[in-house]
Amino acid sequence: MTELKTITTAPKSIKMKRKIGSTVYEVSLFFSDTSKESINDKIARLIRNDPQINSI
Repeated sequence: MTELKTITTAPKSIKMKRKIGSTVYEVSLFFSDTSKESINDKIARLIRNDPQINSI
């Protein structure tokens, strides 16, 4: 598995590409300028609300 790399950045978005096996995944992230939630808060909320984790 290769490292996560930032491909391009724009004022409100980040585009990353990651290769897992023979498949290349490209992800675009968009952030709101008015959001009061930090990236750490957002990740913690996503983990708390993940149905796969909550069903265990």
